[in-house]
Amino acid sequence: MLALQAVADEDTSADINRGVAIAGTISGVDIISVAFPKFVDRPYAIASMAPRVPDALAVTPPALVEDVGAIAEKDLADRIVRIRTKAIARAAIKYAIQKAVERAAREAGGDYGALLQIGAQIGGGIARFATEQADKRVWSTLPDQIWMSSIVLPEGSHDIEIDFMNAQQTLVETRVFPGVQVAPGGRHFVIVRTVQ
Repeated sequence: MLALQAVADEDTSADINRGVAIAGTISGVDIISVAFPKFVDRPYAIASMAPRVPDALAVTPPALVEDVGAIAEKDLADRIVRIRTKAIARAAIKYAIQKAVERAAREAGGDYGALLQIGAQIGGGIARFATEQADKRVWSTLPDQIWMSSIVLPEGSHDIEIDFMNAQQTLVETRVFPGVQVAPGGRHFVIVRTVQ
């Protein structure tokens, strides 16, 4: 008898059943753990921004340039069946290797064989569970969204203020960038990162 433990949602039941069929061909009683990735959208307090420069000649409202989070979510959705199939096959192969090592130890016979078999059972079980855990890393270096605003300024030094608001348009934070130098006919980029 074989029990399959899967960390997944309802959409993965077909993949899980496929994995049970693969692993069920291997005799023995064990649990196989399979971890599947899932995109978890992180809510942010900041929903919009408004740049303010007193002597600006023109200010364009911020526009979404790239939605990196949406791209990552779609990429995962496009690849999830292949990822699940590989994860199930990988777990079944690890299980088969562990059982082969246990069988070889049992065939060695004697006290030495019994110790090897127990070691293979314990070590193999720990290795299978340790190597099949959900990847909980966060891509903290990648932005979720990239927004851009354009400000036309006369040459000289300018203090730029940016107000960050939540979905209810309540001010969350204001940042000031003092002394931004604008050359005649030049462009200057101010890169702002928020994590709220």
